[in-house]
Order: sequence, then C-alpha cells, then structure tokens
Amino acid sequence: MAKPRTIVSNARVDLPDDLSAEIGRIIVRWATFEHLLQRIVTRLIGVTDAVARLAVREPRAIDRISLIRDLIELQTVKTDAESFKKFRARAEANGLIRDLLAHGIWFFEDGLWHIMYARGMYPVEDRGTQHPNRRVSPEARIVTLEEAQKVTMEINALLMSAEQLQQSLFSESTSNNISPSR
Repeated sequence: MAKPRTIVSNARVDLPDDLSAEIGRIIVRWATFEHLLQRIVTRLIGVTDAVARLAVREPRAIDRISLIRDLIELQTVKTDAESFKKFRARAEANGLIRDLLAHGIWFFEDGLWHIMYARGMYPVEDRGTQHPNRRVSPEARIVTLEEAQKVTMEINALLMSAEQLQQSLFSESTSNNISPSR
C-alpha cells in the first residue's frame, strides 16, 4: 500500500462491488486462518474445543503461532525456528492489513479510494513530527483492487502453510523437524 497521509474527509460506504467483494474474501480467509491456528492449538493441548475456547481465549494470530511453536517444542519435537519466524512475520503483516480493511473508514478523494485508520498509536519509527495517537492524527492510505487481491493471495498462502503445518503435526508419519512451509 502507498505511504500514508493525513486527510480529513467524509466517510463513504458505497465502495465499488469488486473492491467490497475482495475485502469480504480477505475477512473470511483471515477468520479461517485464525480458526485453523486455534484448531492446531486445541489438538496440541489435547482438550475439547469448548475447553480450548475457555482456556486459550483466542489470542491474535501471531500469538497463536508462537504458542504453537512453544507447544511443539514442549513435546521435544524440533522446529525450524527460521520458518516459524517468517511465518509469524507474514501473519503479522497481513493481519495488520486485514485489521485496517475491517476497521478503517473509507472515503473517495482525487479519484481514488482511501482508507483511514484512527485507532491505536503509531509505531515509533513512523511518527515523524505527527502526534503519536492515531485518533489525533489519523493516517489514510490509497487502496486499489489489485492490492486487495494481493492480500487475498498472501492470506491464501498463509492458510496453505497452516494446513501443511497441521498435516505435519498430526499425520501418522510426523517428521522430526516441524515447520510451516513457504
């Protein structure tokens, strides 16, 4: 996505159908990804779904990935630390975009669709001279259909990695070194 800029404009809900559909695909795929991670955690701790929902409380996807790695290592199965680090980084980057698309405020300016996020604090490295609170100084980014489609593909890749991780963990022929792919 393009570099953010501060803009104040009227919120819009009349996004183009193709962009709305792509945002829907992103939201649905992300929920499926989180659900798959939760299922892996549930199987690793050996409890029912209901017990896992109460005990684990469904943390963010990146926290679930760290939990999965920790649980695997408690079982004295080696993990590929670099693969998990990359998997977690990809999940974090795409989770931030998903959150922006799900919780942002849309507006149309200069012939382009923008999304504004007015929650939380800016990371220290992104603050510059602006106020550190996004509510005081919200950011806006241009969002294109092509960018949204790329996010969908990235989340599809994350889903495939999580499915492969689940397969390697729970198949009959579990190897000695577990890692998410890609």
